Amino acid sequence: MRIGSLLLLILMVLPLTAPAAAQVPQDPELVTKRLLVRGMTRAFLGDHAAAAELYQQALRLRPDDATIHAALAQSYSDLGDAVQAMFYAERALALAPARPENLAVVAELRQASGDGVGSLEAYDRLVQIRPGDAATHVARARLLHSLEQRASAVEAYRTAARLAPD
Repeated sequence: MRIGSLLLLILMVLPLTAPAAAQVPQDPELVTKRLLVRGMTRAFLGDHAAAAELYQQALRLRPDDATIHAALAQSYSDLGDAVQAMFYAERALALAPARPENLAVVAELRQASGDGVGSLEAYDRLVQIRPGDAATHVARARLLHSLEQRASAVEAYRTAARLAPD
């Protein structure tokens, strides 16, 4: 008898809990963070299309969030969509110009798209922001070498060697 009463009570209350839970407003900040974490998980697992969709959902909640734009740039780059990747990378940079990682992504994407001059401009700015980062100097040196600016490339390699002698 007790089990039957318990089941009856559960069946009576169950329809009331789902709509009530659906009506509870959710904090957009929390929802955005959850979407970002889910997107990063999908990206880590190699499902870049699913990651991009989750990031797009987050972007609808926070359209001016540089982190979301940067995540979308990475996802679209991983999907091979250079145009979308560049769009979101440039937007992330515009929203957060002081973040060197946004500038690095723009430099890499510009270089990959064949925009050597634009990439060099981004690397030059990045070197000003992170003068002690040997990897940035090496990337800049490689770009200079590909642009046949050999003397500048050698100087950039020397700077990188001074910063990371090992």
